[in-house]
Amino acid sequence: MATTAAVVPVEEVEEAPRPSLLDAVISEYDVEKDLRTSRLLLTAEMHEDVRSAERENLLMKFFQDFIDKHESEGRITGVVFLLNKTGVVMCIEAPTAILLSLLRLCQEGTSTNLFQIARILSVTEEVPREYSAWVVRHIMDFPTGEFAKPREWLGEIFAVLQGFLELAREMVGMDADAAETYLLTTSTRPFIARIPSIQSIQGYAKHGEDLCSVAEYLEIFDAPVKFTLEGELMWPAEPPLKY
Repeated sequence: MATTAAVVPVEEVEEAPRPSLLDAVISEYDVEKDLRTSRLLLTAEMHEDVRSAERENLLMKFFQDFIDKHESEGRITGVVFLLNKTGVVMCIEAPTAILLSLLRLCQEGTSTNLFQIARILSVTEEVPREYSAWVVRHIMDFPTGEFAKPREWLGEIFAVLQGFLELAREMVGMDADAAETYLLTTSTRPFIARIPSIQSIQGYAKHGEDLCSVAEYLEIFDAPVKFTLEGELMWPAEPPLKY
């Protein structure tokens, strides 16, 4: 007697999709996301209404309060130098949203602002993080001569940025505590030479009308995007479409 075996269909096993080149790029990007950041390079003068004797403590409190509020949003590193209790230069590495929050506090006319005539030298995104620590420090800088306005600002700004990057790379291999100690205590000539002089900071304020102010930067990069349709720019306006 012949028998027939029931044929049980074998369920097809769906193969996982092969990763694309884009998937590989995104994966590599995510691996190094903690090593990338945005960087702000800014100079300013302390506001004349802030008493000279209080400037160092107020500056430290300003940034400590800012970090306490925003450190949960991303890592903040870099250095702020107060020169002769008058000029300020800062190189700060943090996510762009945090840098914009800082610039909003630095606008002239706001109650939180300690600065006047702030000039944004550089803002760059998606750059390698160079600083491993955060420091605010006062330095006495000795006058070295009058500031000469450069014919081209690009070279001047690049020199300032290069000085801060070289300063950071001197701390390669140090942990955060050692880097902080280095930034707070070192006063060698090569160290000081990498920081813009007080004459330069005052020169940027006086002659840097071609440099971007905080208000101008925020107006361009922190304002809501407004779309205006081409039809709205014409007069008389086009009649509405009839369906």
